[in-house]
Amino acid sequence: MSDGCDGGCHPNRTGHCLTDWPSYMIDHSAIKNRVMSWMSYLYDMQGELYWGTNAFDKVGDAWQNSFLAGGNGDGTLFYPGIPTKIGGMSHIPIESIRMKQIRDGLEDMEMFRCLVNPLISRSIVV
Repeated sequence: MSDGCDGGCHPNRTGHCLTDWPSYMIDHSAIKNRVMSWMSYLYDMQGELYWGTNAFDKVGDAWQNSFLAGGNGDGTLFYPGIPTKIGGMSHIPIESIRMKQIRDGLEDMEMFRCLVNPLISRSIVV
């Protein structure tokens, strides 16, 4: 699975790059972030290797520009929570909505496993 971009999406490019594939890009619908885990379950994948989640240091101000490595938000699933932007006294990571969708997709995948194997659901503390 990939973002389907055949070597990278340009912001002005359209076509299958923006359709029919799960994706972690900002410009894609939230369901495309969430469905990656569903496909992992469907195809019995054992894991996923994503190249980076905090590459905001490579784009300058990630709150203003997130284009990197072929798409908006690629490599940036967390944003820098710096006091000058969010207040407070310490730096903290701020999760993106995409990261929350990925989390929800992983929770969905666990539910799929519980539906198929009742023994698993008995071992999960709710």
